[in-house]
Amino acid sequence: MSSSFSSDFSLKEFTRDPKPAAKYEEFKELHMSRIEKEGADNLSLKEAYLLVMKEKSGYHRGFGFGPQPPRKGRGQCTEVRVEIAAEIQQLQQKEAALQVGELQTTNSELKAKIERMKSEAIERDNKLKQELMERERKHKKEAIERDKKIRAEVMEMLHNLNCGI
Repeated sequence: MSSSFSSDFSLKEFTRDPKPAAKYEEFKELHMSRIEKEGADNLSLKEAYLLVMKEKSGYHRGFGFGPQPPRKGRGQCTEVRVEIAAEIQQLQQKEAALQVGELQTTNSELKAKIERMKSEAIERDNKLKQELMERERKHKKEAIERDKKIRAEVMEMLHNLNCGI
């Protein structure tokens, strides 16, 4: 920037800002500080404007409108949201289908396990009944044998008593 600061700029160029006098003073201070530090103000006009006025979305203050970023209107956001919502719904449906499939598989496995456990329980029950019946037969047989032995002893005692009288 040249030292002819006041001839290059005027207050009317800052009218786009709500506080033009303050920005004009800030611009003058920037110019003076550059001269004090470096002996000359070698900032370009654009650099000085960007330092004082700051960039604003869509245009550079003091330089008018330039290339603007693409606008993201509500239509695009809504479309994206609808697409995302549809994807989420599809994923939820797939997840639900997978869960149903897994639950059906688990249900089938559990039913088979229950049937296996029932048949094993029936087998154990039958085996225990057979063992119980065998023990009862054995006890009856032993009881009959004891009875016979006791009767034989009693008969022998009676016989000995009768013979001894």
